[in-house]
Amino acid sequence: MRLMSPKYTRRLSLVIANGANTLLLPVLNILVSLLVIRFASVDLWGKFVYILIIVNLTNHILMWGNKDYLLKEFSKLPGDIIGKWQSCLKSRSILLPFFIPVLLFFDFPLITKVLIFLWVFFALVYNSFDVVIVYRQKFAFSVLMEIFFLAFLLVSVIVFHYSLNIDLLLMLFAASTMVKSLILINYFRIDLFSRYLGKFNLQILVAALPFFILGLSGMLQSKIDLYSVAYFLSEKEVGSYQVIINLLIYVQTFSNVILIPFVKNVYRLPQEKVQKISRWLFVAGVAIALPALLVIYCVLTLLYRIEISTVFLLLGALFILPIFYYLPKIYTLFKNDYQNKVVLINVLGIFANLMLNILLIPAFGIIGAIAASASAQWIMLSAYLFHERTLLKNDYLAVSQTTDKRRQNL
Repeated sequence: MRLMSPKYTRRLSLVIANGANTLLLPVLNILVSLLVIRFASVDLWGKFVYILIIVNLTNHILMWGNKDYLLKEFSKLPGDIIGKWQSCLKSRSILLPFFIPVLLFFDFPLITKVLIFLWVFFALVYNSFDVVIVYRQKFAFSVLMEIFFLAFLLVSVIVFHYSLNIDLLLMLFAASTMVKSLILINYFRIDLFSRYLGKFNLQILVAALPFFILGLSGMLQSKIDLYSVAYFLSEKEVGSYQVIINLLIYVQTFSNVILIPFVKNVYRLPQEKVQKISRWLFVAGVAIALPALLVIYCVLTLLYRIEISTVFLLLGALFILPIFYYLPKIYTLFKNDYQNKVVLINVLGIFANLMLNILLIPAFGIIGAIAASASAQWIMLSAYLFHERTLLKNDYLAVSQTTDKRRQNL
């Protein structure tokens, strides 16, 4: 007896592959941070986190909404993928030189600055392929490649653990990003390089700006606590907090992994039905969060040897759960062309998180940081619930108007 048709089997395999592709990067950070902390110190990882903050923020700016913008463009004009992709890469590359004076501002040794620049440069190329991997559904290839280079980084850290320092870590990350870029260039040589059609076009940057702002606001909302910790606390505390918050965000990511297969249904459903999906996803979040927090506690205390209190775990649960409830509501706002409202709620989350971090971190340290982040999540949830009431009212008015018209016709 056939349990699942080939069509649904393929869809399930794509969901699993996409989920694995999405979750691999956090795993990379978790495992590398574990080895660095165990072989060297939390302080060394804390120093690396300062640079990681700079690199990740720069990478996000250089991407400039590339993935979401090109996915939309590829869907409209599938015959012009080569021209669109090449033009977008050339247009975004003009932003790279602006990073040089920013990098010179930091008090790093020259070799460290050179390695950071190389890492950012190769990341600009490498991240450009994300949209093609998604559009061509090459998740399995991407996963295998990431697993190989994850193994490379882990083995390298183990082999060179006696001489671990910032420059060695930067060299390993820059080298792996460079080789991955070359592999993708070769793999997609027919899809993207069979002809050279790309031209610099300032209009591309203008057209992708809304996607960039949306992505940047989301990233800042999720990272503002780490930036605050890096400003107020010691390298050791920064290293510890980065590990802890990454584990919590990793659990949050499951909300997206669960919902993605049903997004097209969310776009089609009235707001009342989306409420049920939110409640179902929140229950799933509770079921995931409880064992996940136990695992996080064991990982932190037994592997990282970072002690955390019961209060921290409770705050961690409060940080994790809201997104499981409000994620479907984000897609309904997208459906109704209210992307600007999502940006405004992200900005609200950034402001609330920043103000609470400034207030709580000096007094309570990393517990204050996680308390601020958890509070910001619930403030954002309240904002989404407020907008949901508006959408429900609109749905009710639309149904009422339709009923009135039918009565008039009768």
